[in-house]
Amino acid sequence: MAEKTEKPTQKKLDDSAKKGQSFKSKELTSGLVYLIGIMYLFHQVNLDEFSHFYQSLLLHPTNITLKSYVNVISKLFFDIILPILAVTFLSGAIPSLFESRFKLATEAIKLDLNHINPISGFKKIFSIRTVKDFLKTLLFIVIFLVTCYVFIILHGSEIFILYRTNLNIIIDKWCSLVISFIFVFFILSIPILILNIIADFFIFMKDMMMEKHEVKQENKNMEGDPEIKSTRRQLHQELLDEPMKKVIRDSSAVIVNPTHVAVGIYFDPENGIMPLVSLSCINDKALAVKAYAKKVGTPVIRYPELARKIYHKYHLFEVMIDQDLLDVMDILIWLKRIEIDGLLREEMDYINHQ
Repeated sequence: MAEKTEKPTQKKLDDSAKKGQSFKSKELTSGLVYLIGIMYLFHQVNLDEFSHFYQSLLLHPTNITLKSYVNVISKLFFDIILPILAVTFLSGAIPSLFESRFKLATEAIKLDLNHINPISGFKKIFSIRTVKDFLKTLLFIVIFLVTCYVFIILHGSEIFILYRTNLNIIIDKWCSLVISFIFVFFILSIPILILNIIADFFIFMKDMMMEKHEVKQENKNMEGDPEIKSTRRQLHQELLDEPMKKVIRDSSAVIVNPTHVAVGIYFDPENGIMPLVSLSCINDKALAVKAYAKKVGTPVIRYPELARKIYHKYHLFEVMIDQDLLDVMDILIWLKRIEIDGLLREEMDYINHQ
């Protein structure tokens, strides 16, 4: 089995996301759910009505009918429980959607027998992720103990004198102390959460690594798909008008970057015209220019640094100067030499032989 040394392609990441294998930090999501849920519970939920209802129920159990009981319980559910469920759902769903870049795992619901394969389960026991999770758990235990120690140092005296106060004050104080404890624990856990996110990302990318032949096969499939080729041709036809096509045909070369920038070079020494920028475009139009240049036989040169420099430095039909002129002349001379030797291809990387 060949070693996986290549970074995953975007298609590989997209296909994995459909299977639910996108990069997500479960600890960050669950931490946000707990934190936001508890904060909402203590700061936004009013339990007075709930307390009053159960006090009445305990003191006068015979004065309430089944219908009124169901009505009160339903009202409490919609006033208290449902908002909490909505807040916790959104606080978990929104970060997960952002982490997956809003790509839904449409294939994750399919039955995968590998999940119950004992051999796969045995491998997971001794995986890097298991070791990472074990260390993370130990660190969280340490953080919890440190939080308890800090909490006792800061609030120990308050806790021990609570028995002298009435019940309402005790409840309010304990609510405040619980929030303080959660806040301290969350603050102390931030470094672990950050390290865990970084570790999860590197483990995820390692799992997504591809073999060289997989990358080649994927590129071949993408390039060879008739539907994709047809779509590309249609887009290119729409992006380029006839005057632009004529400029491409008349250009001496098109220098590309190779998917984001395309600049055309026009050179006519017989009429005393020095190398100038005949066209300059980016993104989809650059891809269209490159495709049409290959089609009509205009040399396409992959030279990212020079393509970017010319695009940002020169306007349309502006003559190049100084070192840029020398670099372009080197390319044109190199092209002429290759053309004479009969080695000219539709797209080439510029190689400086000097």
